[in-house]
Amino acid sequence: MGLFLNKYDKTPYIYEIYPTNSIAIFHIQTFVIGQREDFLKQLEEFKKEVNEQGIKYIFYDLSMNGGGNHFGAEALDIIKHDTVYLKYTKTSRIDAGIKNKKIKQVVLIPNHDDNNIPEGRILFVLQSAVTGSGADYFCRMVAENQLGVLIGEPTGELTKTFSYAKEFIMPNTGVHYNIATTLVDYSDYFKGLTTLPNIKWNLKDIKEFTEQELLNIINCYKNKKTCTN
Repeated sequence: MGLFLNKYDKTPYIYEIYPTNSIAIFHIQTFVIGQREDFLKQLEEFKKEVNEQGIKYIFYDLSMNGGGNHFGAEALDIIKHDTVYLKYTKTSRIDAGIKNKKIKQVVLIPNHDDNNIPEGRILFVLQSAVTGSGADYFCRMVAENQLGVLIGEPTGELTKTFSYAKEFIMPNTGVHYNIATTLVDYSDYFKGLTTLPNIKWNLKDIKEFTEQELLNIINCYKNKKTCTN
């Protein structure tokens, strides 16, 4: 087993590796910008270990991730991929010239030349009703670019919602406040009210996953059947 912390008091990013069954899980608790440096540090350590051990099944646990100021796109380099896009329709609340503008944002360039990534690796992303903001966008990137399998429950972020908060200052009082400046609409690709999972799984009150629970999810995926837990 790799790095294991029983609590999230030291870092909101911990992982476990189960080499016997070629499984690893990285718990990603937040995408808050103030924790980004720690996120990237722990991610690089995780990638190094799983690539050295040739781990086949990768789980990212976003079930308790309410989002933040970024969406952790670097974590997608755990698998080989083409150019990764985030596509949506954008309407600005502060710029009248931006209305129903189609956006095809390049998030990552291809990484086919990364020979450290084993062939046939599969990415599973655990999501719940708590998963929102940047964490929801991560799930949408996985789904839209067909990079992995979404497991769990519908996310808590609407397919059409106000986002991309910007800080403003009250002119008289100097009070700082944030307001969502952009209406973001993903409904060209996503038809659900929120981001729906590929495999439904009851994640309520589950904060960590045992090796057996992860194996159950893998077997459900392999058997292509409706699963219960």
